[in-house]
Order: sequence, then C-alpha cells, then structure tokens
Amino acid sequence: MRGNQSLLVLGLVAVVAVIGIGVVAFRSTHSHRDVMLGALQRGLERAYDQAIAATPKPKPEQPSSLPPSALRMVLLDAKGQLSILPTFVSVQDVFLPRESVSIPSDELVCVVRVNDARLYGITGKRAWREVNPSEFGSWPHESLATNAPATQ
Repeated sequence: MRGNQSLLVLGLVAVVAVIGIGVVAFRSTHSHRDVMLGALQRGLERAYDQAIAATPKPKPEQPSSLPPSALRMVLLDAKGQLSILPTFVSVQDVFLPRESVSIPSDELVCVVRVNDARLYGITGKRAWREVNPSEFGSWPHESLATNAPATQ
C-alpha cells in the first residue's frame, strides 16, 4: 500500500513539475516575442524620424510627403545591408511603398515581415501597427532587397 502511495506522490510531483516548466516556457516565449517587437518598433520609428529629417521641407502651400528613396537611404548602409533595424530582420523582409507617402497620413510607410504570418508597419502618422496579409497584398510596394513587388 505504501509503495502505491509513494508512486502516486511521485507521479503528482512530476505532473506539477511538467506543468510548471510549460508555464515558464510559455511566458518566456511571449516575453522574447515582446522584446523583439519592441526592438522592431523602435527601429522603424528611428528610421521614420531620420528619413523625415533628411527630406527637404516643402513650401508652406505644398503638402509634406516622404519619398521611399529617403527611407531606403536611412535603412541601408553603403554595402546594402540593413543598418537601423534589429539584426533578426533581413533586407528581404522589408518593404517600402512605390510612391511617396503623404505626411501625416494613415498610409503605410514601411512594412517588415517578422515571420510567414506576421507583418508590422509604420504609417505616415508614425503609428506602429500590425498589418494584415490582405492589406499587405493590396498595398503597392516593393521589396527593399530587390526593388520588386513582394509575393505573398
């Protein structure tokens, strides 16, 4: 009888340990993702700010806009490597609009693919947000790597 109780207690301890490890792993994964997205957001905001600062100011009667070339100059170094975004982002996963974007506006200024299912971008109002795949598909854009439209 005591042997069965000992096995039962050991089994319960093992189950509790496995559940505890699972909870810690789950929280760690979400924490890591949050840190990565925070770094991406700060990088996109910095790129936006630097591109705006490098763009000549229009005459007062003209609307302000941000050309994709200004973003391209900020995002890429002389060797064509990403210089301002976190290292987990590759140049193939960065997309820019084909035309200049009005500032401020809700138009997308830059979008980054984090994985196959997640896209994040920044708008002409400097608003960071997740971009859904259908919006991305209908947004006129080019890949930073190839200057060609990205495929889904």
